[in-house]
Amino acid sequence: MPHQVAGNAIFNLVSSERLPGIGLPSGGYLPHLLFTARNVLTGGVIGVAVGIAAGLASAERREIGQVLGPIMSLFGTMPIIVLAPFFLIWFGLSGTAQVVQVAIYSAAILYVFTLRGVNNLSPAFSEYAATLGASATTRFLRVRLPGSLPEIFGGLRIAFAGNWGIAAATEMLGGQYGSGRVIVALRSVYDLTGIMAVVALLAVLALLVDGTLLAIRARLLRWASVANLSGAAR
Repeated sequence: MPHQVAGNAIFNLVSSERLPGIGLPSGGYLPHLLFTARNVLTGGVIGVAVGIAAGLASAERREIGQVLGPIMSLFGTMPIIVLAPFFLIWFGLSGTAQVVQVAIYSAAILYVFTLRGVNNLSPAFSEYAATLGASATTRFLRVRLPGSLPEIFGGLRIAFAGNWGIAAATEMLGGQYGSGRVIVALRSVYDLTGIMAVVALLAVLALLVDGTLLAIRARLLRWASVANLSGAAR
């Protein structure tokens, strides 16, 4: 079975003679995977930016947190896929619905992790910077924001891990294109091997994105590794 799935993924990746017979273009799985990846990355970037900005603002201003906190908690606790039918009706089947779904989920996750990262940072760091003459803006940019990055990257990995499933599930509910649409078409002809091949290819894309995030994290947070080693030495 695994070798059949691998063979199906390879032979149908770029072109496929079978897909036109079930109502899909002949370009193979790749265009649909790229469509899903585009929606995941677009929605993810938008949601991440909104979530981080909202989390930082809530950490700096209590009144902002009182307004945004309940909203983000609502989206964070409610199954986001429940909103998919409404978004498909509002935005149509062009892919906007998937982008919005992914953006909302990413924003809710990053809001929580950003807020937690800032709040968990010891006030001693900001106080020490203040004694050295650092302004409030400098303390925010040079102390609070960098200090919350480990938590933010944890939220990034969790958000993007879930984004692939959200985008594919939304495509399955009403998309005209994308990996979810391929899965629905293959399910109609009981092609389990093809379904597993598409899922495996989605997993490969998810691993590539996660690996990229890990590489960026390792480069940006080299100081965190040094701090951990110093703490262990003590």
